[in-house]
Amino acid sequence: MLGAPASIELVGSDTDSGEFSRRDFTILTQAAGTVTFHWAYASSDSDPLYDPAWYWNGGQVQLTSDSGSTTQSGDVSFAVSAGQLIGFSIGTNDNRFGNATLTISQFSAPVPEPGSVAMMMLGLAGVAGAVARRRRQRRA
Repeated sequence: MLGAPASIELVGSDTDSGEFSRRDFTILTQAAGTVTFHWAYASSDSDPLYDPAWYWNGGQVQLTSDSGSTTQSGDVSFAVSAGQLIGFSIGTNDNRFGNATLTISQFSAPVPEPGSVAMMMLGLAGVAGAVARRRRQRRA
């Protein structure tokens, strides 16, 4: 993805409110293809159950394991269509006892090739013009 940062870091809330909240980062895909990324998660809470992380791809897919370690990581790959909204989120179920951080890196997404379509159209127009010219020359 052109102009994308080297990594995205989402830091969850810890306001001591006792209420759920989340932070999101979304991207609109520019072309069909495959999205890949590496994710790393760290929570200062006692359990990742209280501060889950997920990605969006037509629905919510949880990255973290509720019963796993307070540090987790992995790699993800999935197909997208052009114009699809994808994203990343970090939540907190209680807003207490520490927050969590989700870092997305090694992000790769399909990039459209606008020049390819334009070149193909110009090529087809050129072929059609050449055929028309030959027909006119044969008639003359």
